[in-house]
Amino acid sequence: MCYNNLIMEYPIVFCDYDGTLFDPEAGCVHPRTQKAIADYRKAGGIFVLTTGRIYSSILPRAQKIGLTEGYLVCLQGSVGYRIETGEQLFCHDLSVDEWHGVAALAHSKGWYFQIYHDTHFYVGEMNPYTRGYADYCGVEPLVAGEPLSTWAESKDWTAHKMIVMTPPDEAEERIALLKKAFPALDISQSGPMFIEVVNARSGKGNAVKAMCDLLGVDVGRSVSFGDATNDNSMLCAAGVGVAMGNALPDTKRVADVVCAPVSQDGVADVLEAIMAGKPIV
Repeated sequence: MCYNNLIMEYPIVFCDYDGTLFDPEAGCVHPRTQKAIADYRKAGGIFVLTTGRIYSSILPRAQKIGLTEGYLVCLQGSVGYRIETGEQLFCHDLSVDEWHGVAALAHSKGWYFQIYHDTHFYVGEMNPYTRGYADYCGVEPLVAGEPLSTWAESKDWTAHKMIVMTPPDEAEERIALLKKAFPALDISQSGPMFIEVVNARSGKGNAVKAMCDLLGVDVGRSVSFGDATNDNSMLCAAGVGVAMGNALPDTKRVADVVCAPVSQDGVADVLEAIMAGKPIV
């Protein structure tokens, strides 16, 4: 293989984790995909996990697949980290007024929600949505024991992001209501039950641009992978946006390429093509 082609064409890759790299049905990142990532990095490529997860949740998973150095983008593009040190490279928070406004609306509608502040996430009370989320992510929330929108301790907090929980069949309606009420915020869906709310300067697309600027890489020479609408801005920001075969229809529509689903190592297919100097568009 001519690895020089890699550096010339696509020296940086941004990749969502859940449903893109991590196969939820198999409960793992497949060995072939892990090898493709390792080979790409050995060839000089920069591979950046770009996830909605909190740092404490994604770090051990990154390390498990061999990403012990480099960069992570967490919390829906709100915070960029250096893996080796945990240093924050950039951070864009919801203001006190912004997240309290969303919280007040959610509370008035009886919607469950959680906020991410500092290194933790917080809930007013435990519920089936939060229990399932915590078990899946492997991180326990801190429970206020009262509505977060009126909790005195949180009065002066900013928030890295919020998640509003939703029954899958109500997601579209809730998202539309939130976008109408808060047009200045970045609101998207990361899973059937999760509505992501972040600062307008956050979002995965802005994170792709910020990381490329920090590393001195032309964003036009980047590739991004995703499977849900919270990945759409990332697919649009990168030079080449790749939707997984299992991606939501809206995500496939904004992509330049649709690869095989996560269960069939779609990320590996594209990385191997890059390293072989083959066209991916």
